[in-house]
Amino acid sequence: SSEALTTEGQPFPLMDEVTDEQFEKVPEYLRSQISLELLNSAVTKINDYVTDKRFDPEGESSEALTTEELQNKLKLGIKTKAFVLLLMNLGRIRTTKLKGQIVYKIVE
Repeated sequence: SSEALTTEGQPFPLMDEVTDEQFEKVPEYLRSQISLELLNSAVTKINDYVTDKRFDPEGESSEALTTEELQNKLKLGIKTKAFVLLLMNLGRIRTTKLKGQIVYKIVE
């Protein structure tokens, strides 16, 4: 539906759900790997996880997500890479380096 949840007004970056229109603009080879429903379910899990990390006093950088964290939280198995590529294509996340390892950050 085009009634996607938005995260406007959050004090730290979270991802909005992907709309039908946005999903249709993604290349077919990516869309064919993950449904919009699965994509938005994963976006919700990531937002929840980032929020939990943000308020964890033991937590390190709450805004950086490692590949391992994505695999553990999303439980998408081999589709994790397609999920990451979809979000990068949509401009929702970007890669950066933290302590010598590639991590993903939510685009503000």
